[in-house]
Amino acid sequence: MNRHGESGASSSAPRGARFARRFEIGTALLLTAAAAALHVRYFLSAAALWRDEVNSLHIAASKTFAEVLANLHNDSFPVLWLSLLRFWEWSGLARTDRSIRVLGLTAGLATVAALWRNARKFGFGTPVVSLALLTFTSSTICFGDSIRAYGMGMFLGVLTIGCIWDLTQTATRWRMAAALIAALLSVHMLFYNCVVLLAACAGAAAVTAAKRQAKQTGMVVAIALICAVSMLAYVPMIQRTRELKMFQQRHDSAWMAARLRDALRFQPDGNVTSGVNDIVWGAAAAAGILIAATARFSGAMKHSSQRRRELAAFCGVGLIVGLAGYWAFLRVLGYLMQPWYFLAAMAMAATFLDGLFCAVDSAHFRILLTAYAAGLGVYSAQPVWQNVGARRTNIDVVATELQRRAKQGDMILLAPWYDAVSFHRYYHGAVQWTTVPPLPFVDFQRYELLVPFIRDPRAIDPLMAVLFGALKTGHRVWVVGDDWFPLTPPSGRSFQTEPDPREGWRPTYYQEEWDEQVCYALRHKSTNLWMPPIRIDQPVSEFESVNLTAIWGWKGD
Repeated sequence: MNRHGESGASSSAPRGARFARRFEIGTALLLTAAAAALHVRYFLSAAALWRDEVNSLHIAASKTFAEVLANLHNDSFPVLWLSLLRFWEWSGLARTDRSIRVLGLTAGLATVAALWRNARKFGFGTPVVSLALLTFTSSTICFGDSIRAYGMGMFLGVLTIGCIWDLTQTATRWRMAAALIAALLSVHMLFYNCVVLLAACAGAAAVTAAKRQAKQTGMVVAIALICAVSMLAYVPMIQRTRELKMFQQRHDSAWMAARLRDALRFQPDGNVTSGVNDIVWGAAAAAGILIAATARFSGAMKHSSQRRRELAAFCGVGLIVGLAGYWAFLRVLGYLMQPWYFLAAMAMAATFLDGLFCAVDSAHFRILLTAYAAGLGVYSAQPVWQNVGARRTNIDVVATELQRRAKQGDMILLAPWYDAVSFHRYYHGAVQWTTVPPLPFVDFQRYELLVPFIRDPRAIDPLMAVLFGALKTGHRVWVVGDDWFPLTPPSGRSFQTEPDPREGWRPTYYQEEWDEQVCYALRHKSTNLWMPPIRIDQPVSEFESVNLTAIWGWKGD
């Protein structure tokens, strides 16, 4: 018997159980090696930082920490992530893009280690399911290992689930302290981890309340309350973000489900044909909920050990509360969603599924489960390998090309404006450049600077005059970003003078209108348009794959 009261895989165990155990351990080790290889491939391939990564890095590198706090609303994360980046910068570890990306690699490998840690603490198996699901879903690596808080958030969320499970088994001051520290770190790293913590605490309360362990239930409730109170510090930041009225998005459940499918499929970057990972994830979640319901209502596990029944309760309640809570959180948030919004939920679900499947005491079930994980790995290996080998941006290459080609008197134009955040990091030439609209600050994204341009329908007329001046004097205008130069005049839609009550200012609407006006005017007034080739020997993420267009010659009116 092991220390959890379960029979080990000894020589006296049935042959089927021994085979199942060896098959599971061998597959889990192969999946771990595959995970490590994919994380390392991403680290070696990602290259330059794209605009969202630069945004976080530049805020963290502000002159004083007070400036970092003042600009929290210009990023998407609590203070711990920016503090970690600031430490990385201060320690000298952020001298190159590659050394900065070590932080993302660390987060990815730490998450794999946390999955193993939880599986061992659950006491019955390996993280074969979570390894397969998270390793062979491209978004968890492409976005989890980026220089954003999602990877560290996944690691701390998974660690928190394990620490709270430990507390349900044995209530000691050390375990209470460990769970509280992990919980505080997780919610102050990633806002979405508030839901992960709620799910873990709900699962723990289901176990401790059923055993009438008032002390342990009180500890779990105390952890949740302390973390909730600590998050009140972000109320001013959240209020300020909402007052900008730039991020609201009207969407329904069908639209949210479509974004979730984007996160679960192979192609977060559009590099390969999407696969069936959304179906695989859905089937795994449905099977886990079925196991939880069976354990609760059918008495199928009445002959299982107490620990297995408690594990099923903890993970079952946690999975259901977590998925429902996460969905509600996103609906309340009401922002334009991206695949990385779902990463914390994916890590949470994968961890709870490990526990639910570990709670089933059947060698045949473990063999089938391991075969499923191995099959998913074989099926997904090639497209995921291709995806994690993509560059995050090509704007550094474009910037280098401009340093070689652009001459004094030319103008460089960033359209759309938000690509200027990363362009500012990589362009070191002397030629003047600006954005559409011409923003006075581009170190990081400050959406409030758009408001004066949004309120003025003729806000880009002065920019047009500068661009036309360059063409009239025989110089070139270099457009970085869009490669769409319409042949027909823009629609001339009227701009709002006040934000929409439900969707705010809708900055994408204005950006498209501005870009359309400028690009049409440049094409209409010039005689030559040329796109110099940008040669890169690997695919580039669709989130920042920019084009370069040279425009010259004055056609006149």
